[in-house]
Amino acid sequence: MHPAPAGQALLGRAVAAAGVARPAHLPPPPGEDELPHRPDGLARLLTSAGLREARCETLRWQHRTGADEWWSGPANGVGFLGQVLLSRDERTRAEARRHFDTLSREFLCEDGLLALPHAALLVSARR
Repeated sequence: MHPAPAGQALLGRAVAAAGVARPAHLPPPPGEDELPHRPDGLARLLTSAGLREARCETLRWQHRTGADEWWSGPANGVGFLGQVLLSRDERTRAEARRHFDTLSREFLCEDGLLALPHAALLVSARR
């Protein structure tokens, strides 16, 4: 989904703030203009596959998690950003974490958890 909600963009913002670039061996992430990543694009994709009454809605929620828990995925190589981080030295990874800690403060709740705004596209159609 483009643009990504603030909670989903947090990790990417931290990595970018640390100046970490995508290594050449990883393909670029999907672009904003790629139809399957937009509501109208997903509905058209289903229609072009012969389905009827295709529709797409956006679901939104607050994902509550701890900062260490949210960081642990990419820190352990999970997903695109995880692979980007693992391709860098420890000093660069620590700098990305420092930015993450700073940026994540805007989502910090009184109970110590983060409330990260998230969204997903839910698409449906009939045969």
